[in-house]
Amino acid sequence: IRTGDAAIVNPELDTLTLDQYSYFLTCANQLAETQRQAHQTHTVFFFITDSVRLRDEFTALNHDQRLARQYGLVDTTILTTGLPIDHLEPRQVAKYINITHPQEKTPEESIPGTNSAIIENWLLSYTDYRVISRQGYGKMAAYHSNKDGTTVMMPRLGAEDKAPDCRLPSAFTSFDELAGLWSLG
Repeated sequence: IRTGDAAIVNPELDTLTLDQYSYFLTCANQLAETQRQAHQTHTVFFFITDSVRLRDEFTALNHDQRLARQYGLVDTTILTTGLPIDHLEPRQVAKYINITHPQEKTPEESIPGTNSAIIENWLLSYTDYRVISRQGYGKMAAYHSNKDGTTVMMPRLGAEDKAPDCRLPSAFTSFDELAGLWSLG
């Protein structure tokens, strides 16, 4: 599961919640139910986000079975890397928060965030299925997976009613469709 990067735009105002992104979990659960083989009894969701708060709320489901069941999670683990969250494009972020002189980082200051982005994207590419936001980062993992038709692209926050039924084959986004959406990463 990969959510968008809205939180990193203004991290001090990070108000994203598990409830807001529950439609990503709904899709992931639907995929697990539909694609699970008889011998598979436990599901692991690898979760990537640019929101520390959202990451903490998702991983809290591992320790609160009542809350996990509320979101349809049974015999499920939410896995994160715990690596630093850092946006690598300060000029891009500055456009969203009206900063005229974005603080550039030195190459050394960019190393932790760069490493996190590379590692998490690489790991995401090795998952069986991907539930991603409509942005470039998750698309790179989809292409690297080299498995067409195993990625579901979710609508932006606020358009949850447009989320696909992830039990259906039509929920999957093909490489051709991905190529026409957003940037390449």
